[in-house]
Parts: sequence; C-alpha cells; structure tokens
Amino acid sequence: MPRSREISIRQIPTQERDTVRDIKYHIVQGTLGGQVYGNEGGHGSLRLPALSKGEQYREYQLGTDRSGGAGQHRLVAKIGSDGKSIVAMYYTDDHYTSFTEVK
Repeated sequence: MPRSREISIRQIPTQERDTVRDIKYHIVQGTLGGQVYGNEGGHGSLRLPALSKGEQYREYQLGTDRSGGAGQHRLVAKIGSDGKSIVAMYYTDDHYTSFTEVK
C-alpha cells in the first residue's frame, strides 16, 4: 500500500467530526457497530496495512449524499485484539480509492 497521508480529526469535515467521536467512544466501550471491512483492495480501492492476530477492520459511514444515500465518506478503524482499543483510524472521502490516517 502506498504510504497514507495523515490528518487530525479537526481536518475532517465539521459535520462528520461528531460522528467520528461517537464511533471512537462506542469502540472503547466495546460496542463496535459498523461492519467488518474486508480490506481486499478490489475495484480500485487501496489495501490498508495487514492485521495482527485478533485485530479487525470495521467500516463506518460518515454523512450522506444529496439523495440521502450513503455517500462516499467512510471511517475505517483498526480494532485491537481486545475488541476495545483503536490501533489506527483511516478516513476516505472517495469510497476507498484513497485513505488518510487520522491522528
């Protein structure tokens, strides 16, 4: 995978920041939500770094498009093997074509 850029949470669009904070809160409480992200890299999407034993990627929708659909913005969180720690978070505003690590 090409090295991803890094951004702070403050650089994520304002309307999506609260959602990211809610996602982080629920993960550390043990309520993962979202859905498993396969990290397969197909259909023009990039692959994220490999997982260690027991880790998983979860994807979360951020915002909606003009018609009320899911839109292209997502957060993908790398969850630690304890199921409650966030190892890394990645933001995409182009439906997995590129990722930016959230620091």
